[in-house]
Amino acid sequence: MYAIVKKQDGTFYTSYVFAHYYEKADVSKHTYKKYIDCIYSQFYVVLNQEKTELIKQHVFYRSNKYLEPQIHIVEHNTDDWVSIRKNYSCIDVLKSIDLLSYDWNIESDVLEKCIEIDKQASYNEYVDIKTQNDIDNFMFATGHMHDAFIEEIKQEGDMLYVLFGGCWGLKVEMWFTGDLSYSVASRNPDEFDPDWFGATLIKENEHYYLVDEEDMSVDEITNDFCWFKAKSVRYHLIPQ
Repeated sequence: MYAIVKKQDGTFYTSYVFAHYYEKADVSKHTYKKYIDCIYSQFYVVLNQEKTELIKQHVFYRSNKYLEPQIHIVEHNTDDWVSIRKNYSCIDVLKSIDLLSYDWNIESDVLEKCIEIDKQASYNEYVDIKTQNDIDNFMFATGHMHDAFIEEIKQEGDMLYVLFGGCWGLKVEMWFTGDLSYSVASRNPDEFDPDWFGATLIKENEHYYLVDEEDMSVDEITNDFCWFKAKSVRYHLIPQ
């Protein structure tokens, strides 16, 4: 797992992700305050910007005016993780350390292993979508494009550039190229609500399709939706 980590001064860096804790709340059984407390309890364990120690990075800060994530998971594979309890998991080298305690007491050799894991990882800012894993990472990082809206769109020949704003603290640049077609009329801000509520990104018959509705098939896509079709798709995440 790999992430973009935001700092409270507005800057950001990237780090391998070593653990994740979350607290689920069933709003039918708990008070609203309990539900909010659960939201703010969620955190990931990453390296600090200096790559010298492990830190707890909360997904949301209570001090922020809006509920926007302070960490964006750009690669979410956890095949090499172990489950410590139902709502807490981590990489194998950290399984004997209680990361829920105040004092982690992480030995130097364990920390060095984590630093080395991070060194071996890499972050590609501009991703060409090729595999289902690429699609899954895109959807995970952008929150399935919830609250996204088209901020800029321009076409040059057979290439379309689209800048989306509003993606949970991200802007997303996308390039659609090859056998291009699209329709954005249903999100014309002069007539309709421009905000997306979800999205589907799928590949079929050598083409990629992005549409502003969840769980869509290609046969269901019409001009009642906002959609894009092309043979290749590239994207770039811009933290805000």
